[in-house]
Amino acid sequence: MNQRNTKQKQAVMEALITLGHPTAAELHAYLKEREVSVGFSSVYRILGEGTQNGTVRRITMPDADDIFDATLRPHSHARCRLCQMVFDVPTPALQAAFAAAKEQGFSVENVELSLVGLCKSCQN
Repeated sequence: MNQRNTKQKQAVMEALITLGHPTAAELHAYLKEREVSVGFSSVYRILGEGTQNGTVRRITMPDADDIFDATLRPHSHARCRLCQMVFDVPTPALQAAFAAAKEQGFSVENVELSLVGLCKSCQN
């Protein structure tokens, strides 16, 4: 792998952490604004590789573009149906389910729980 790809991957991962739950298009726009030389197809490829190797979570949101997350611990997501803001929701029951499955010798690879509603700002 050449040095440019390494810098591109690093830039994509840093942007992912900074933005929290961006779409591929939002990541690309963020990097472009900061004059990072990376094409949309490269962003998408890097996110796909991250999803495959377990360093990135791809989350399918109802009625919205897929988002990406660098937080790998078990948690859920909530999305406001008006402003589209997405945030993490701690789910102790989900963590307990992972632990119980592990005790049975089962390795959980993925679970998606997405809550859709109105954030505090949009309720007002």
